[in-house]
Amino acid sequence: MRAAPPLVFPSSRVLAGWWPQLAPLAPQSLTVGHLLLHHVEALVHSERLTTLDGLTSLVLRALTLAPSSPLADLEGRLSCARGVTD
Repeated sequence: MRAAPPLVFPSSRVLAGWWPQLAPLAPQSLTVGHLLLHHVEALVHSERLTTLDGLTSLVLRALTLAPSSPLADLEGRLSCARGVTD
């Protein structure tokens, strides 16, 4: 991680150049500042225990019995139509 570069404020010459552009707005004062925001993205793996309903539990158990079997075999074991397993 690198240190952030030093903050550079506009010089008085630059600020004097802004006044003609700001004159129609009739400002009482001018304040200049910096706002530093950070954006952090992190990949997170989380686990949580949940209770499963009966149908979900049975479907997951059927999948673990024969993980490489075709979908048609699973349909036959579960006795359900294709629309339910899609």
